[in-house]
Amino acid sequence: MQFDCQRDGDFKIYGVGDFGVTSFEIWCRGLGHALHPKDKALSVFCSWLRQSRGSKVSKLSTAMADSDV
Repeated sequence: MQFDCQRDGDFKIYGVGDFGVTSFEIWCRGLGHALHPKDKALSVFCSWLRQSRGSKVSKLSTAMADSDV
């Protein structure tokens, strides 16, 4: 079974807002390169991920996102 969270619906975690769900999508799902968050800090991080795509850091974060940790 895999953990999931969403902003609404069956997988809504009450008390976890947009920042928490977006953070989950970035660090747990490895989707940071594809997201454009409204939060300034998350937006800067996602922008950095897109710019560094293909670097060792990006490959490491992808490997971590693909693992079953």
